[in-house]
Amino acid sequence: MKVVVLMGGRSTEREISLRTGRGIAQALRSLGHDVLAVDAANGRLLPAGDEERGALPAEQVKDLPAAAVTAVANTAALKEAEVVFLALHGGAGEDGTIQALLGDEPLPIVEITPQGGHYDYESKYTAGKSQYACPAELPEPLAARIRELGLRAAQALGCRGVARADFRLSPAGEPYCLEVNTIPGMTPTSLVPIAAGARGLSYDQLVARMLELAAGEWRRRHRRVREGAHET
Repeated sequence: MKVVVLMGGRSTEREISLRTGRGIAQALRSLGHDVLAVDAANGRLLPAGDEERGALPAEQVKDLPAAAVTAVANTAALKEAEVVFLALHGGAGEDGTIQALLGDEPLPIVEITPQGGHYDYESKYTAGKSQYACPAELPEPLAARIRELGLRAAQALGCRGVARADFRLSPAGEPYCLEVNTIPGMTPTSLVPIAAGARGLSYDQLVARMLELAAGEWRRRHRRVREGAHET
């Protein structure tokens, strides 16, 4: 399958997106797919296996014209792709300008304990700065409720593929949904790979499942289009 992994972009999380994209691209290539990595900041093709070093530095990306983002959609690589795999973080990658629950099946909950007390950027992306328990050490009735709430939140927003619902517990043990992340990270310390690993899925198997879901959604949409054309 011809797959474009869209990564990088112009947000402050560009570095993390490039790291996520490199991991996804490597997994897809090992699964036998024809993969191109494209920088969402300017549509530039990135070298296979060396995507991070082949991308423009963040300070140069800031000087690119705003039109460079929308021009990405017109690149030959994206037009020829069968599936576009989003590996973007922040900015246009998550606000709907460029548009992960595994199907409708909640994965195990990941419980996070940051060393410094606050789950900040360093705690989130630096190995060893936070501890992760998966499945979370929660009473099963509470864990089941959180899984259900996360699924309902993603469904209410019309999410497809893989999404991540983030919760906080009050001192009384009441769960509050903070957000639903439609393009969750896929770095070695990211939560979706951790949760999938607890379900017995390797990183490559997780990426393969995500690709399968995207291809299935594409087929469903095009089937509806064809059926509508026949009715008219």
